[in-house]
Amino acid sequence: MVNLNGERSKDGGIDVIGWRPARDGLPGTFYLLGQVASGHNWHTKTVLKDIESFHWAWFEVQPVSQPTGAMFVPFCITDTNESAAGVADQAFLISKMQFIAKEFGHFIYRYKLPFYAGKAPTLSAAGTTPIEGLDEVPRIHTWVNEFRARLLKGPV
Repeated sequence: MVNLNGERSKDGGIDVIGWRPARDGLPGTFYLLGQVASGHNWHTKTVLKDIESFHWAWFEVQPVSQPTGAMFVPFCITDTNESAAGVADQAFLISKMQFIAKEFGHFIYRYKLPFYAGKAPTLSAAGTTPIEGLDEVPRIHTWVNEFRARLLKGPV
């Protein structure tokens, strides 16, 4: 697929698709479309603008459910307006999240991500939720622990 800027898009701007089937098996269910952004240009990657063209390009029969847009980023969003103790002002954070949620939908960032990532092994073991990259978790865990140890050690 080629977007309006002439750039090729292998995924239509969508990285995560999730849904919760309705108990009665009928149409109409929770349906999430998300974008993962690991760079600092995440501000330019809202999935909300891609949903209509994604459905048009990738589905023969488009879902009847209205999707919830989501953004996943692996960093903190509270890097400004923090106190000397490194804690973000709650009023500032609420205000910032209101704008982010309006622009990007459901927003999963560094402080929320571990909770959801922690559910992955159980979901995968149940056999109902395929999760790519789960086999990489031990390697990631080792890397994080080694990196943390280097940071705590300080300059050599």
